[in-house]
Amino acid sequence: MFFSGTSFLFTILYFLPLTLIYSFSKTINKKEGNGFFFASIVMICLSFTAFYSMKNLSYGDDFYNYYLITKSFTSIYDFAEQLTIGGGDLIFWFFLFTLSQFDISTYGFGVTFALIFITFLLLFSSQYERKVIILSLFLVLFSRLFLESSINPLRSSIALCFMFFSIKYAYEKRFILSIFLGIISFFIHDFIVLLTLFLLPFVLIPRWMLINGVFITFVLFFILNALPFAEAVRDFYNENIRYNVGELQEFSRPTGVLLQMSIPLILPVLMLHNTKFTSGFDEYSYKFLLFFLSFTFLSIPFAPYALRYFIIVVPIAIYLFFKYTHHEYRKMVTVFVLISGFNFLVIIENIATGELFFDTEQSRNIRLAQ
Repeated sequence: MFFSGTSFLFTILYFLPLTLIYSFSKTINKKEGNGFFFASIVMICLSFTAFYSMKNLSYGDDFYNYYLITKSFTSIYDFAEQLTIGGGDLIFWFFLFTLSQFDISTYGFGVTFALIFITFLLLFSSQYERKVIILSLFLVLFSRLFLESSINPLRSSIALCFMFFSIKYAYEKRFILSIFLGIISFFIHDFIVLLTLFLLPFVLIPRWMLINGVFITFVLFFILNALPFAEAVRDFYNENIRYNVGELQEFSRPTGVLLQMSIPLILPVLMLHNTKFTSGFDEYSYKFLLFFLSFTFLSIPFAPYALRYFIIVVPIAIYLFFKYTHHEYRKMVTVFVLISGFNFLVIIENIATGELFFDTEQSRNIRLAQ
């Protein structure tokens, strides 16, 4: 049945914040606008947390695996042993060890990571106007990238959030705070930080060259994706993400990833191509988005490593877009409707096909864990 109980629940949780956002838009310059603004923020966060906590633990290549690791920590010695197995990333493993000290359920596990998402987005939002905050927060949290994210991309994104602010403060010449945040990011996910440091110099390339690079690499994507070698590399990658719990989640549809990117990421980035940014750091961020698109087009025919950046680049793209277009009513509304409609249809389709939330695999995994 296409419209299941889960679909109905998601529809309610999705459209409740939308009604408050609409009310806020009608009262933005009035006294009651403040109440609708805070009510909208609260409802967006509550709806996202409620639905994310119901995440199907068979989705993704690691969500349930990390839950099992958390449940396996019975002493500080288990934590120390995991460090020798998992390498660095001290802060992340210590966080899981802290969670293990509580009798946390699978739903509590989901709520915890939902709150992490929300905290970082609210911190990220603080530099923007109210209209930009409310529109962007809803679109970002209810994107497929957030609702369906597994732990490893989330861990990468938390590290990238710290690194993003580290770079921002370095740009503002607040070097002590910048170094401190950079160290934190490294101990959350060392590999993604080192990879980002390697990629960052490319943002020094002039904007027009980066824009041309996006179109060139977009064409190359289809050529690379058709190569037998690319399929062989994907098969090798899939063999390395097999786990003993849940179903194998294969990375075998790069064109699906491209479609996933099209509305919430590629659209706002391309619509900003003629924008004169009022902040040097906004220009820097936009050039990073352009380079990231080229990097993604060239890499996803082989492996999904670029997807680990989505949870940081999508907020940057959407917030930048609304920051520079929120006075252009028609453009702002058009993009908001396109992205919100796209997000809703994608999640509903995934619920209907049993790929996400409340399937029999989740029930089985919950029973095994308890």
